[in-house]
Amino acid sequence: MIPDKLAIARTLDNAPGPLPWYGRTAGNRLYSRDLELEWTYSTEINQSLLVKRTDNAQFSVNVPVFGVAKAYTYVKALSGDRFALWWQERSGSSMGAIQLRVYDSNVLQQIHDWRSGPLVASENLIGAREIAAFSVPSVLDDGLNRVSLPPQFSHNTETHILVNRAAAGIDVCIFSIDTNSQTIFVMPQHWWNKSDVDFAYQWITRVAREPLSGLIVGDGIRVDPFVLDASGPTLNREITSSQ
Repeated sequence: MIPDKLAIARTLDNAPGPLPWYGRTAGNRLYSRDLELEWTYSTEINQSLLVKRTDNAQFSVNVPVFGVAKAYTYVKALSGDRFALWWQERSGSSMGAIQLRVYDSNVLQQIHDWRSGPLVASENLIGAREIAAFSVPSVLDDGLNRVSLPPQFSHNTETHILVNRAAAGIDVCIFSIDTNSQTIFVMPQHWWNKSDVDFAYQWITRVAREPLSGLIVGDGIRVDPFVLDASGPTLNREITSSQ
């Protein structure tokens, strides 16, 4: 059964998306000591700031800041009041390993000097010490890969990470990370990699498994929502605005 538009939209809204484009969506929100936190973009420093969630999309300079994140960073709440940040290393047009950091949301502290320091180096800054830091190589083989992941990264559902395996060019795939089995299942996206889209103008940003159908759905910047087949590498159906 292919999920309908509403089911796809609900699934993707709860999936992490890259900052700053998806900072206020449900998938990037965090919870700390009865606080609901979200990411808002600051034009002052051209970075995303982790602040208390409000109905006002405009950032106020008086709002406490608990984190600063660079573009293309993903955020996901984990089990036990922990959360993870990840990003793929970039050097010009070259792509590298996926860097992951895990934090305890209960010890988040306000950052007072967020306008200075690591921003010059475009690094992420979180108001808590990381409890785990590790990387995953981008060149894993298609299919099942056995890995060793830190226990702090454990989560009761799979985590989907979009990865470009090509050092230069396009080889987009999905890493489905299962911390219970300590595996990463790599699903190449040939339907996308071999398409005639403008990769500089369009890119996939979010993927997640729709719970009722069990199928992976996704969307992106200037990319309509889509549904993959049961194995993941093949496009099942593209959901356009008219459907």
